[in-house]
Amino acid sequence: MNPEDAVRASCAGGAMASHGADDAGTRRPSAPGSAPGSSPPPEPRYLGKPTAGPTRALDTFPAPRHVTRVTFTSDELTTFCPITGQPDFNTITIEYGPDQRCIESKSLKLYLWSYRDERAFCEALAAQIATDIYRVTQAHWVRVTIRQHVRGGIVTEAVAERRRDDEEASTAP
Repeated sequence: MNPEDAVRASCAGGAMASHGADDAGTRRPSAPGSAPGSSPPPEPRYLGKPTAGPTRALDTFPAPRHVTRVTFTSDELTTFCPITGQPDFNTITIEYGPDQRCIESKSLKLYLWSYRDERAFCEALAAQIATDIYRVTQAHWVRVTIRQHVRGGIVTEAVAERRRDDEEASTAP
């Protein structure tokens, strides 16, 4: 299975998660649309465990009540130019409006690491990551901004967005 299919399979099949409760201590369903009393979600795949390498699977956990925006920023996203094969160094910002699920940060680090040996245009990379985050979290909206560091005197910035109410959205809140 190629890496893109692995992400799609993990996102479509539901995310791994740890157990959680809301502010009142009430048990939350393991995924949006789950029936109360359904089997508990599986344990996280990566949190608190030794890790041998990168992965395209993302773990999630129940979103705490009243959290309206989550932002991750990393300057450790590297890829290769699909034309020249030269390394591209990127800063990525991932923002999303959680509904039921949030991304677990260790799995996100391993996910971003998985792009290290990929040949990808900045724009395609932003779109793929936005789609993966959107699928696994089922967030209200997702915005991924990738800023490619200077190479040849040019800085490239690509923004990809997904939102529940409009799959072709061009702006997020």
